[in-house]
Amino acid sequence: MLRAAGGLIMGVAFAIGFLATLGMDGSLHYPLAYSQVLIAAIALLLLTSAANDWRTARAGAGGVGTPAVVPDTAGGPVVLWVTIALCTAYVASWTLVGFFPATFVYVAVQLWLLRQRSWGILFGVPATVTLLVYVVFARLLTLPFPVGAWFGG
Repeated sequence: MLRAAGGLIMGVAFAIGFLATLGMDGSLHYPLAYSQVLIAAIALLLLTSAANDWRTARAGAGGVGTPAVVPDTAGGPVVLWVTIALCTAYVASWTLVGFFPATFVYVAVQLWLLRQRSWGILFGVPATVTLLVYVVFARLLTLPFPVGAWFGG
């Protein structure tokens, strides 16, 4: 039930964030539309997940000794708050180190926080994510990204 409630709260928060962007200049037009679609998709995924967790928890309420929703092994309130702080530090670091180095470090630290200890994954996934974002958004769509003060920005 706690997981369903958390998903519901976060889903509503993202839905409110999406609705708040609708009043902005250039709403639903390039390039703002990309972020609006992403925010709406995240809200939809969270609300769908919360509804599914809620339904599963209610169905298992009459069961004998088995929890309806098995808690994630890598989660918990400490991980949640550290993730929130990590996201804040990630965004704040863009002006200092740049978007792409910050993205690599953020993804690596987030994977480690979620108990991933394989060196191949800890370096391979962040490199792949960073390269994919660079190729798609910086090269193909030619969107500008913060370079950072340390690297000549």
